[in-house]
Amino acid sequence: MTLGVRAGFALAIIAALVGCDRPAPPLGGVRIDGPYMLVGDVVMVETGKLICYQKFTGGCDQRIAAPVVELGWDDDFIAAAVRKVGAPDERDYYYIVRDFDGPRADPARAVKGPFSEEKFVDERRKHGVPGVAPLASDG
Repeated sequence: MTLGVRAGFALAIIAALVGCDRPAPPLGGVRIDGPYMLVGDVVMVETGKLICYQKFTGGCDQRIAAPVVELGWDDDFIAAAVRKVGAPDERDYYYIVRDFDGPRADPARAVKGPFSEEKFVDERRKHGVPGVAPLASDG
């Protein structure tokens, strides 16, 4: 099974199953894994989805800004590609170090990036960051 198929299948399962230990996802949100959510940007709706860390209170603190167009994760990292503003064919790459993140964590420590595609490949090799696959809804 390819990474893209696996990621799409996983997102479908995640959309169907909501963790019982946290509040329901924010309106239009999809749980990625654990406390991480893919949600619409409520300020700039047309920009697409962003990644946030959902607190037990239900609040969701932004980790990677919209528009996220590619996504991957494992037990250690959440990785994403973001479409560059004004350059729809170009991407910036980010990843979240899950061990450095939490409800009171400083996102500047947990979130790494932006990286060019070449630099992101280097980061993946050095640290074992997972690859990313296009979101099913991204056209």
